[in-house]
Amino acid sequence: MADELLQSAHYFGAVYPFGRDSLAPAVSGETPLRKLVVAAIAAVSLAAAGPATAPAQPPVGATVAKSCSSGWKHAVVGGAHKCLRRGQFCARRYDRQYHRYGFHCHRRDVRGNYHLT
Repeated sequence: MADELLQSAHYFGAVYPFGRDSLAPAVSGETPLRKLVVAAIAAVSLAAAGPATAPAQPPVGATVAKSCSSGWKHAVVGGAHKCLRRGQFCARRYDRQYHRYGFHCHRRDVRGNYHLT
């Protein structure tokens, strides 16, 4: 009877994860259930060890862009991410960099402070 079940299971494409003889108790005293439990424990321990070996740092090319509110323009000026808007204080030495974003740094107030126009 058992051979007929094995043959029909094999005919229908049954998968034997521990071999074809795993349905019957082994000579060493291990049951199929015990083999399954040991395999499950091994799989869980390997899965838990996997993330520990993953790189802890993001890739070199990954950067987070600064988000600016509406009405502001994101820019990189002097190596720093800035949100620019007309009337903001500016540094005259970065005037060429402001030009990339459509702004100019010109003297605007009586105290001599520069503002974006």
